[in-house]
Amino acid sequence: MKKVLLLGTGSIGDSSLEVIRANPQRLALVGVGTYSNQHKLSRIAKEFNPQHIAIANSTYPFSVNAQTTLFKGTECFMKIVEETEADTVIAALSGIAGLASTYRSLELGKTVLLANKESIVCGGGIFKKLLNRALDKIIPIDSEHMALYQLLDGRGFEEYNRQTPLSKLLITASGGPFLRFNGDLAKATKEDALAHPTWRMGSKISIDSSTMVNKALELFEACWLYNCHHSQVEVLVHPESLVHGGLIHQDASMKLSVSPTSMEIPIAQGLGIKQGGHNLDLTKHTFSFFEPDHQKFKALQLMRSLLESIDLNGGQATSLIAFNVANEVAVQLFLEGKINFIQIYQIIEMGLELCAYRMPPYLHQLDDVLALDKEVRTLLLQHIPS
Repeated sequence: MKKVLLLGTGSIGDSSLEVIRANPQRLALVGVGTYSNQHKLSRIAKEFNPQHIAIANSTYPFSVNAQTTLFKGTECFMKIVEETEADTVIAALSGIAGLASTYRSLELGKTVLLANKESIVCGGGIFKKLLNRALDKIIPIDSEHMALYQLLDGRGFEEYNRQTPLSKLLITASGGPFLRFNGDLAKATKEDALAHPTWRMGSKISIDSSTMVNKALELFEACWLYNCHHSQVEVLVHPESLVHGGLIHQDASMKLSVSPTSMEIPIAQGLGIKQGGHNLDLTKHTFSFFEPDHQKFKALQLMRSLLESIDLNGGQATSLIAFNVANEVAVQLFLEGKINFIQIYQIIEMGLELCAYRMPPYLHQLDDVLALDKEVRTLLLQHIPS
């Protein structure tokens, strides 16, 4: 039986629990952690009776039975990773806050089912010293990278290419709520940006989808996981969200991964579960693809520009940390109504400029990454007009 530690109780956490719930003979939830949702945590604890529970916001009253160990506070996720007997960690915490627990999981030799792409963006350069090969211990469970993982049979770009000449990897984007928006994006509201047309997600990732920052992060993730150049990764907008990824071979043939828009599918695949479901009736669906609008959505081109100057084997690039931090700061300010939608891109560019002038190009230790994250946040908030 696979012993699972779930870190994160948002939409990915909900889908993970559905998979665990449906497979009690093969999967056991031995630990669960959340930032502050004590009500959901109570329901999970009552149903699954995990051995260990973690809640970061320790101001909330929370009690457990005598057989359960409770961790609270800022170090709770590190402690639960160290104390549980889990062999598999589902890393579904939002933002860079999930980095340290992901690093510690890998350090302890656990398999990480990764939904937290910010960990790769901000820590991939220091993860390399823990791994002989990334895909041996990291299994991506976002729909796009699970599609690539399966199509490549768990191999990197060059490994696959030696047997079947490969031209490009393909990842798709829904286009988000502003795909066909012709108005002034500076006047777009929080409610507009959160209204994702095909996926149910948390606030942060929904905003990232609306700006296509999410796809920029996934572009880097593809390069890191599958060891390829960004020019070997094509991004196409596919509003139906049914084709999640693909391989484009040098003989012009293609392989595409097609499935319903359900996160339970890639999570079950990551856990090694062949979970039943309803096949798509292809007669009832259309498939359309578009080039991303780089004038409207700047994030992809910003990321490609960064990747032109980054050595993926040189350590953790500080420019990637700055990109992520600036986006997290900007998204929070937008959700609070303090900036408009277009200013999200402006703040990302500001973060990159600050980093270029003030920071070393690469870091090699986790503590240095986390310290830089705090420093860039402080500098940004000092420079952003209130």
